[in-house]
Amino acid sequence: MSIVQEAMGAGRSESLPFCLTDMMSRENDFPPEAHCLVRWYGIREFVVIHPAKVNDAIMTEDRTKMLLSSIGIAINNTNCQVPVFVQLQQMRQKYFMGVCEGGGVRCCFDMVHLHRPFPQLRHTQGLLQLFKGKMAPSQVPPATVSIRFTYVLQDWSPCSWPQPPPELDELGEDIRPTDIGRLPCGALEDPVLEFHLSVTWPCFFENTIIDNDVHSDLNPVHSPKWSMRMKTSEKPLCCMADYLKEFSSLLQSFYSENQLLGNTPPDDNDMTNVASALDRLAAPSVLPTLRRPTERPEQGVIGEEVLIRILQYIFPDSAPTPAESDADEWKDSVNSMGSLHNRAAFARIQEHVRSFKSAPEGSLTWRLALATCHVHHSYGGLAAVAQLWQDFLLEMRHRWEHNYTLPW
Repeated sequence: MSIVQEAMGAGRSESLPFCLTDMMSRENDFPPEAHCLVRWYGIREFVVIHPAKVNDAIMTEDRTKMLLSSIGIAINNTNCQVPVFVQLQQMRQKYFMGVCEGGGVRCCFDMVHLHRPFPQLRHTQGLLQLFKGKMAPSQVPPATVSIRFTYVLQDWSPCSWPQPPPELDELGEDIRPTDIGRLPCGALEDPVLEFHLSVTWPCFFENTIIDNDVHSDLNPVHSPKWSMRMKTSEKPLCCMADYLKEFSSLLQSFYSENQLLGNTPPDDNDMTNVASALDRLAAPSVLPTLRRPTERPEQGVIGEEVLIRILQYIFPDSAPTPAESDADEWKDSVNSMGSLHNRAAFARIQEHVRSFKSAPEGSLTWRLALATCHVHHSYGGLAAVAQLWQDFLLEMRHRWEHNYTLPW
């Protein structure tokens, strides 16, 4: 990088390019995630020009000079103070050359690629000598240096992913309220690709630390600043994302009930059914009981026992009292769902999601959505959802005809 000061025109006053301030700012040293030009120069805004196709890479020196000359003319004509870079050679080489002009100052960004660094460039003293050799004054004041070593861990094969993979095929027939009342959470595989451990010596004068080919004071154990970050996969396979992605695909389905289930609902328009419905409305109200699933000429996608358990979760007031031997397990399953809401961490999450558009937590529509999500993922897809929806509507009609209050 070189900076050249140009003669200013009479009566002309311009501010220096802001990229010069960015390059001198200590806050831009060692950004956690940034473009390679940001890491090398500390600039925040810039323009990169590169070929649209990989095969059209700029390989010759003549084309490079022509592009840089054209960029210089365009910058002067537009009075643009944003640095402009041209990417040369192959894309993977990350080879850039650029220019920035403004305020009577031209800053040229040059680069040299070495297959192997020279021995004198492997320590701080050699780098400082190279830096001072580019300076015009004979005596240069002590420079301020920031140093960072980064160690990358990419293989931890002896350590397995601690979370066991969930059973994604089916929940089985022995399901409990906790199985339907919550969605699985967690990654199916280790989403971490790399661990980066960095040790940093920020902003010290060159004469305070010795680092040459004979001796070095840069002991990572004694570094004043340690930092660590991890690089994760872009699209890890996660349980809840898999559930919700499949559930949202229902919005794009336009199949009818007959196409999915292959049957038609019974015709209840005859007078006998109307009379029986009026008799049921006139009868005294009793506790609701779960209507048996509709008999079909063929076996449904969801088994009858599983469907009854799911409907008992959606309509908990119709669930039978469990046997004494199973009562404790059933109560523990229900109470464990409520105990989650009493934790302080969960209370903070609840406060954060109060503004989200959603059904009231624990309501009928809430339970229906969770049950539909599980059914679609684990019990047969869209046809299973159609079967659950049909029985849900029949249960709602059954409660309407018998004047039963819907559970909250």
